[in-house]
Amino acid sequence: MCLKPEENHSIPEETARVAQAIYPKGNRVMLLRNTLGGIYQDSAFADCYPKRGQPAEAPWRLAVVTVLQFLENLSNREAAEALRTRIDWKYALGLELSDPGFHPTVLCKFRKRLVEHQAEARLLDILLEVCRDQGVLKARSTTRTDATHVLAKVRALNRLGNMVEAIRQVLEELSHLCPDWLKQKISTEWKTRYGYRWDSFSLPAAKDAQKIRLLQAGQDAHSLLNQLSLAYFKLSSVEFLRQMLLQQYLVQDGVLQCRDSSDLPPTSQLLASPYDQDARLGSKRSTQWTGYKVHFTETCEETAPLLVTHVVTSKPNRRDNMDLNGIHGALEQKGLLPDKHLVDAGYVDAQLLVESQEQYQVQLIGPSVYCRGGYYGKPIHPTTNRTLPSRSAGAI
Repeated sequence: MCLKPEENHSIPEETARVAQAIYPKGNRVMLLRNTLGGIYQDSAFADCYPKRGQPAEAPWRLAVVTVLQFLENLSNREAAEALRTRIDWKYALGLELSDPGFHPTVLCKFRKRLVEHQAEARLLDILLEVCRDQGVLKARSTTRTDATHVLAKVRALNRLGNMVEAIRQVLEELSHLCPDWLKQKISTEWKTRYGYRWDSFSLPAAKDAQKIRLLQAGQDAHSLLNQLSLAYFKLSSVEFLRQMLLQQYLVQDGVLQCRDSSDLPPTSQLLASPYDQDARLGSKRSTQWTGYKVHFTETCEETAPLLVTHVVTSKPNRRDNMDLNGIHGALEQKGLLPDKHLVDAGYVDAQLLVESQEQYQVQLIGPSVYCRGGYYGKPIHPTTNRTLPSRSAGAI
């Protein structure tokens, strides 16, 4: 697919007439178009498309549909249906009333294209530029940052389930790359052990039986890796299996053994799923999840709309204050550094209070800790090591 830029973003006369007749006072979708215009231009996505091929769907429209889809919490199929049937969406996208829209998979391919070209932040950055031009967004406004958990789209499995699925993923990939070699190297029993997804098996009830099954999976993984040539170790699934084997097993006196639970790596380093290799186990207070942590930064002026200015994703067990300098650096590049930055206790310590003021001229405001040993929201006195009540940043 190649890009054929559209220069005309105007709303067809018939679409505008019908939309205004149905919504005489407008609605939020029409208000978005009337206030911010077309928002995006095809030229902003030119580097994501090849120069030859069939004309692609206008990327500026796909970008607006993505925004509306998030705004109304719609699936791809529901968003495509809304584009076909809703007058306000056709108004916002400058489409004729008879326009049939596009297939839902077009949205999937568009997002994939953005990720492949590392342009996923472009939708937000362009929107912020438009808001700045409109006078809605200004630098040195009061800003706040907070984090929440993001669930990985994977099953939460135990040690045995993860090992079985890791082996199964390697076998599945090898069955396409070298089917003849695979038939010669593995036994027919492996089809029973790894031919189906883990959730289709019944977990042995006895703990001893579970440990035997886990040990067998480790032996199978060890045997498979030993038989693979170095060329196949470049596959991400093979590397994941190798790391799983190191985390879950050890070799003593030449014999492979399962690690005790006390001998496993820290939770923040444990591999969670072969189908999302970057996901990790996370916990915060009483919440536990498999996935990531995302930090949202937004303006919070009383006389202006709340606008998200920066989003960054990190590992779930990474302390919040470890990402604060990166957030300030990103805001500085956008020209959106705040004057006052409101955060919770996880982002604050004495060193960051000083660095934020000296390096970025940002007043960091939040419950403070007296030393880096203080845990989220529980300041510790440097001499007595007793927990102290939270105080404002000005107390240091």
